Amino acid sequence: MECVQAYLAGLTFALAASPCSTPVLASILGYVAASRDPVIGGSLLLTYTTDYIAHLLLAASFAGHCSMLGLSSLRCMLP
Repeated sequence: MECVQAYLAGLTFALAASPCSTPVLASILGYVAASRDPVIGGSLLLTYTTDYIAHLLLAASFAGHCSMLGLSSLRCMLP
């Protein structure tokens, strides 16, 4: 059951984040293709990925911290 919940949470996030991230990623890929420089392309994509994932890692760390304190993650995030 936990696997299904994790899948549904990931699917929901993908549907919500895709419209926001696709134009930026398409712009980066277009620039990389036009420049034909693998070093610049790799560094741009690494920077994009690091920034994209940083928010998720921060949220996961916060939820894990609340779990260790014995609080539900939803109750911990509410004011």
